[in-house]
Amino acid sequence: MKSNKIIGLLMALSVGLSSCVDGILNSDEKLEKRNVVLQLFTYYGNELLNPDSLHILGNSEVKFTDISFVYSGYSFVSTAGDTLFRDTAVNVQDLMNSLVYLTKIPGGTYSGTHYFSIGLDTNQEKILPTAYPEDHPMRGANLYRGVGKGYNYMVFKGTWRALGDTLDPAKPFSYVVASPLGTKFSKTMAFTVGGSSKARINIVLSIDKLLAGLDPSVTADVTCNPALPLDFALATGIKQNLASSYIIQL
Repeated sequence: MKSNKIIGLLMALSVGLSSCVDGILNSDEKLEKRNVVLQLFTYYGNELLNPDSLHILGNSEVKFTDISFVYSGYSFVSTAGDTLFRDTAVNVQDLMNSLVYLTKIPGGTYSGTHYFSIGLDTNQEKILPTAYPEDHPMRGANLYRGVGKGYNYMVFKGTWRALGDTLDPAKPFSYVVASPLGTKFSKTMAFTVGGSSKARINIVLSIDKLLAGLDPSVTADVTCNPALPLDFALATGIKQNLASSYIIQL
């Protein structure tokens, strides 16, 4: 019931956003030319995620220092079945940025389905970080797994200590999901783009549901290594949790 209330509030907020875009967009977004945008409303429990706050995960008290998602594989297919647009760009969303700019399409009115993925295809996996522009987040150390190993698709890092323990120093934890655990999404909608008008896909992301079943006091590292059955099973569990924790707004 609480989740339904949250989604209802976000739907109302989305209507407000679309009616007053120029008044509320920050300066960075006004300069952004790409007009197909994911906007994530990231929650932990019933509250918007605050990176400065402590959260309960299993029997641990955690603080997040990095949450990152890698997006790729955007395409748009019209209701007539024609693939109108396809973009091979790779984009990253992290704790400090709730917006993911997927692509730019020409101004006009459209009806059809957006497709996009959390993860990379096999060719993108082979691209070295140095092939990206210097300021591109794919050059970050948290995403690249090394030569021949590809990239992390989802990253959750921070510090933890046991519940109620105020004396023990916080220790690091790291959970990552990588190849072959990509996930495809789709969103059917009618929209108009042009000028300051964008196609905005709103997403409710619940980190507590995504990491359900994990506890840093039991397992502080998940590396998504297929050679380690338990480790890979935990990474697979995070991917499977996307079905209930990554909700595209209707």
